[in-house]
Amino acid sequence: MKHIVKPALSLFIVAALSAVSLGIVYNIMAEPIAENQRRTRDRMLRELLAEAAEFAEVADVPAETSDSRIRIKQVFAGRRDGETVGYVVEIITGAGYGGDISMMVGILGAENRIAGVRILRHSETPGFGAVITRENFFRRFDGRSLALLSVVMRAETAGNEFQAITSSTITSNAVVGAINEAIAWYDRHRGAE
Repeated sequence: MKHIVKPALSLFIVAALSAVSLGIVYNIMAEPIAENQRRTRDRMLRELLAEAAEFAEVADVPAETSDSRIRIKQVFAGRRDGETVGYVVEIITGAGYGGDISMMVGILGAENRIAGVRILRHSETPGFGAVITRENFFRRFDGRSLALLSVVMRAETAGNEFQAITSSTITSNAVVGAINEAIAWYDRHRGAE
């Protein structure tokens, strides 16, 4: 029995010291991590709605959408000279191939078009679904009308059809589904703030 207790006690002490060390490191790094996330968010807001001079979070945004795998995290109204020029919807979809995809969708209200899309976080397969972070992917949404998008498997697209990423149809559908939910939120809430 003694030969089991001594190693078990040693293992317990090492685990306890590791847990305390992790807690200390987490407390030290929590604020710098949060500040870095705020800076990234602010940079993305300015990229997506360059027309806006300032941004304000829209209060009481319901997280639920028509697709239970997609939820709206927060919405920002972009303003210039007291007028709302557009919105940025931060949205998370659990419909990706590798898990959650967190993204921002910019909408220019007066022009009735998508200002842009940026991917914040994802777990998609490198070389396949991970191409959603490449500029040549997300720039394909810039300037599209606010009609709902659909994913197609053919090379020729018309209207608001979007060509799926080769070998990444699930990822393509997840991103397009989240963009459609952002458009649907805008359609339901335009002018309601």
